[in-house]
Formats: sequence, structure tokens, C-alpha cells
Amino acid sequence: MEEFLNKVVGQQKALKNLYQIYSSKRIPNAFLFTGKSGIGKHSAAVEFIKLINSADNNSHISKSIETLTEPYLLYIYPLPRGKNETGNDKPFDKLQPEQLEEIRSELNKKINNPYYNINIEKASNIKITSIREIKKFSALNYTDLKWRAIIISKAEKMTDESQNALLKSLEEPTEGIIYILLAESVETLLPTIKSRCWNIEFAPLSKSNIVDVLTNKFGVSYKDAENVSLFADGSVTTAINLLENDLDSILKSTITILRFALAKRYFTAYQELGKYFKDYSAFLLILQLILLWIDDVVKGRNSIDNYYFEPHKETIIKFNEKFKNVDLTGFYNRISSLIASMDKKVSLNLIALNTIFEISTLGLR
Repeated sequence: MEEFLNKVVGQQKALKNLYQIYSSKRIPNAFLFTGKSGIGKHSAAVEFIKLINSADNNSHISKSIETLTEPYLLYIYPLPRGKNETGNDKPFDKLQPEQLEEIRSELNKKINNPYYNINIEKASNIKITSIREIKKFSALNYTDLKWRAIIISKAEKMTDESQNALLKSLEEPTEGIIYILLAESVETLLPTIKSRCWNIEFAPLSKSNIVDVLTNKFGVSYKDAENVSLFADGSVTTAINLLENDLDSILKSTITILRFALAKRYFTAYQELGKYFKDYSAFLLILQLILLWIDDVVKGRNSIDNYYFEPHKETIIKFNEKFKNVDLTGFYNRISSLIASMDKKVSLNLIALNTIFEISTLGLR
């Protein structure tokens, strides 16, 4: 048990729940692993599939599971739509050679580093054609191992059509097939999907956990890993995005936006935020950092001297001196709602305008 609990950094509670299920010998046919991106859900899924097949004691089987190899494991994830693709085509049939090469490259990165966040251009959802592959996979008469698995990554990206197709498989499960759905949020999942899955919640990682993963899995220096862990909000994915977008630069942009918006210099604040319109991940990081700055403001009000924005501590002190009675809860919730709406194809321009307006009105409350 102890060996299994240490397989995934910082997720002992989730792994303990999984081990107890394994020990009970009553394994559900479907799981839903929930929690933000970059915290180990994928690693836990792979390790659990290896665990329930451990009686076979076969290194070839373990390696095949780790490398997401069919027919041992079917790995489903968002894909781009091919030119003139129809519902009768297979998931990869109408994709261009350069798209297929990109997919292979991204998949290999994921296999070599389970914390890597697959990023395929124009892959906005999980296609129904990918879900239909489950039927063919399940029909294979394969006896090398007790449990074969289907992992659906970013399950929240399934369309309603895809979810309804999956529901049919969940309602009539094939013996020896286990489903593991990985999702950051469950709001877009059908209640009937959620009700048929055993939910396992995964917690945000501690700063030391993030440093551990960044240094060991991504080759980040300890100093850089320690610095970025303060702003990662418990997610390796967020930490990597910050490093790729130049942490110091994006922190300065966040402070600039806050200063100009609070001073009612709307256009200047909008120009600064507009620099990130072409980079979705960087734009999202700015909004998340604004929330962390608000966390620092609350810390300052409670005499907690442990700021995320330590180099910009004076902005927090000045804000609390000038707006010490402002209620920040509503603001925090509204910015959080704007962040959530980014998955609904809302214009980044509209989100930027709303964000600047919300910051500016802090001084009026």
C-alpha cells in the first residue's frame, strides 16, 4: 500500500481512496477524477490501472499501460476536426499529415511526462467519433490482463452528443473494461454521466510538491521552481504557463493593469491587458494573478505578512490605506465568473472590458 500511495506527488488522500477500493475487490466500472489541471490525475489513473492488474506481475503489461498502448488502454482526448469530416469518419481519418504529426508529438510528451498538458491546435472538444471507438475497443476479445481501461482526458470537453454516446456504454458496461474520466470541472457533464461514476477528488498541490515536479519532471532550476510555485495556485500546468510567459513580465503587467484601472485610466489598462489577446493561456494567467493580488490584500488586512506579490508589496499597502472598507468578496466572485466564462467562447475583448470595469469600481464601494 505504501508504495502505491507514493506513486503520485501530493495525492496521498486520493490514492488511499483508490487503494481501499482495490482492496475491497468491488471495483466500479467507471470513475470520475476531478480537480484542476496539472495535479496528477493522469498519473493516478495510470497507476491505478497498473495496480488492478498487478496480479499478472507482467512488466510488458505495465509498460503498455504507461505508454497508453492499445489494446491494453484506449486514451481519448480533444482533437481538431478534419476538413469535410463527417460522423461516419474515424477520429483521425480527415486530419492532415502535419496535424497527425503534431498529435503524435504531443502524445509522446504526455507519455514521457504525465504532468505535461497536451496542447493541440484547434482541439476544442472530444469528438463523438472518438467516443464511438469505445465500442470497437470493448469488442476485442483480449485476455492478457484482467482489466483493460478507457481514459477520457479533459472529459468536460465532451459535447452533449459525445456524452450521450458515452452514456450508452456506461449503462451497459462490458466486463473487464474500466472507464476513468479526468475533468477539471463537472458543470458541463450530464448528471447521468456523473451518477454512473465513482468520484475521486484531487487536491491542489502544495508549493513544495510543485517544486518537486518542476525540478524532476521539467528540469526547471530549484530557484525558478520555488519562485513560480508561489503563483501556481496548486497547479503544475499554471506554473509552466507562468514560466513560458516570463513570470516577472506578467507580474508587472498585472500590477500595471490594477494601477491604471483603479486610477480610472481605462484605455491604458485595456491596452496593457490587450497585449495578451493573442495568447489565451497568458490572458487567463493575468486574471488568475489579479485574484491572487486580492488574496494578498486580504492578508494585509489581517496582518498576515506572507504575500504572493512581495516585490509589489507597496501596492497592497496603498490599496488598504485608501480602500480599507471595500468588500472584496463580490469582486472576487465576479472575476472568478469571468474566468469560468472563458470556456464558453466569450470574447476576450469583452472579458477584458468587464475585468477593468470591475477593478475600477472597487474605489467606488
